[in-house]
Amino acid sequence: MHKIFRLVSGFFVIVSGIALTGCSTTNDIKKAYDLGMGDTVKRQYWIIQNQQKETDTSNYSVKYYKIKSPTNVNGVKFVPHSITVRTVDV
Repeated sequence: MHKIFRLVSGFFVIVSGIALTGCSTTNDIKKAYDLGMGDTVKRQYWIIQNQQKETDTSNYSVKYYKIKSPTNVNGVKFVPHSITVRTVDV
């Protein structure tokens, strides 16, 4: 009985090994991966190109306000500097 079990299990190991390696080689897998990655890069490239081509048809205006910071607040002295704030009016 043990000989039959060993023979059958050995047969399944051999058949499964052949089936797994015979379906595709690592070279085929690498080629498929490279093709997929190339397609992804091309898609990303065209997405960026189309985003840059889009023109904005909405009416809005951009304004910049320059604000000078206070140099003395409650007795604490600060270095004088200015801040530029960008606003978008729709």
